[in-house]
Amino acid sequence: MQDLYPRFPSIYNAFLLIYDLTDAEYSDRLATTITLISQEIILLYMGMVVEENTKLGKRLGVHLLLFEKYSPEKAANSLKGVSWQKLNKMCLESGF
Repeated sequence: MQDLYPRFPSIYNAFLLIYDLTDAEYSDRLATTITLISQEIILLYMGMVVEENTKLGKRLGVHLLLFEKYSPEKAANSLKGVSWQKLNKMCLESGF
């Protein structure tokens, strides 16, 4: 299986691998490879979501500092451990 599943430098390369290996017969081996590729894409997506939340937290921290008159310490500490749901709500309430 490893020979079928190198780390792909791009989604297109993954597509090409699947394209090249597809024929008129269903292949369990290829289906497993596709599953592994999709899991890697999901992990990439999850990482992107985490990064977006980090960016929102940074933006909200600067907003609190500049517009809500928080001290730097209070702005930094007020967002520690905040769930993404609460962070999103706070951003919406702050106008972004």
